[in-house]
Amino acid sequence: MLSFGKIQYFYLYLLTNPKTTQIGIYTITRKQLAFTLGYSIEKVHSLMERFINQYKLIRYNPETRELAIKNW
Repeated sequence: MLSFGKIQYFYLYLLTNPKTTQIGIYTITRKQLAFTLGYSIEKVHSLMERFINQYKLIRYNPETRELAIKNW
């Protein structure tokens, strides 16, 4: 179960990490997210699925490893 604090922390990191660009699209891997945040890769995958499917706040292309923040 994901706590509300972890969800907020994850989104805040997506918005403010060093790879963030002015247009809100940048390359990052799930492994990099897990390492930086101190989460397991499974937890990062779960958070990303939630942000993509439930909240519809991000898009992620696993082939190019690009993450796009919607309404940036």
